[in-house]
Amino acid sequence: MFSIMMEELKVREANPSDQLAVIKIMEKSCGAKETNMYKFEHYVFGENVFCLLGEKTVNDQDILVGFLLYYYTYSTWKGRCLLMEDIYVSPSDRRTGVASVLLKKVLKIGLTMNCKRLNFQISQDNIPGSSFSFKYGARNLTLEENWHLFRMEQTAMNNMANSCNTLPECCKIRKAKLGDGSAIMKLILELADYEKMPEGPQISYQILEADGFGNKSFYECYIAEKENTIVGYVLFFLTYNYEGKCLYMEDLYVTPSHRGKGIGSSLWRIAIQYGLDNQCLRSEFSVLSWNTPSISFYNSKRAEDITKKEGIHFFRLNHNEMKMICSQEISQE
Repeated sequence: MFSIMMEELKVREANPSDQLAVIKIMEKSCGAKETNMYKFEHYVFGENVFCLLGEKTVNDQDILVGFLLYYYTYSTWKGRCLLMEDIYVSPSDRRTGVASVLLKKVLKIGLTMNCKRLNFQISQDNIPGSSFSFKYGARNLTLEENWHLFRMEQTAMNNMANSCNTLPECCKIRKAKLGDGSAIMKLILELADYEKMPEGPQISYQILEADGFGNKSFYECYIAEKENTIVGYVLFFLTYNYEGKCLYMEDLYVTPSHRGKGIGSSLWRIAIQYGLDNQCLRSEFSVLSWNTPSISFYNSKRAEDITKKEGIHFFRLNHNEMKMICSQEISQE
């Protein structure tokens, strides 16, 4: 049942006039780290980043008590997804259902946009955050499947972008276009087999093309082509945190017969350069902990395992859990 405070709770999308209030509460959620006001206004109110506000009414005044920052991402297995970058509720208003209401609201938005997952990251030391997530059926993919978060900072990105790399003869890299979906989907299925998860990909190449080359693009994709055959691809999108923009590399894959020839490095460099051109502070991606060849490759480019270094774990709500939560009554946390 809704508590008395929750009956007074209002959830709405943030607008530019909320900037100072949101930054003030956001800095509390980040441990008093400084938030760049220009970047916040530019990215949240100018690009594909959104913020939900939770307000309660006290003496006829609306008081900001929590926020949820989110944006759209993409999965080559499931299609459209949401990523919850941050959720925060003022200490005095916790255990009253605010976080649950914010979560339910963003899930409804995601379902309306046909998103199949809500992804988020939690530090292994954040016991309350983990407990809240497990309460609603979220899975810890780091513990269940050994996914680790890797990160490349801007200095390493610059070094890689400026490094020399030679492609094999008759091989070229170009931006993917409508009509490439079937060949890219074939490589996605190969990658799933390599990751020992052949049941993973559940979208058609038509969905892949519609989401990449339709009215709204959810990702960027570049392909390596040799003698008119696609032999590798990289798929990525922009993300955001309180410091600014980042780049997330969803997939980087080269067919086994064409590895060790610089194709993977060239594809990765394209993604890195895209991030630098868009003023990204860092690049991130995930790797299965047993995938030592890929980890060695990434480490050679000065990418770090943030899961080991900082204890960041991957969490996820799948489509069924999203629908179930949206159908439930919200109770106090």
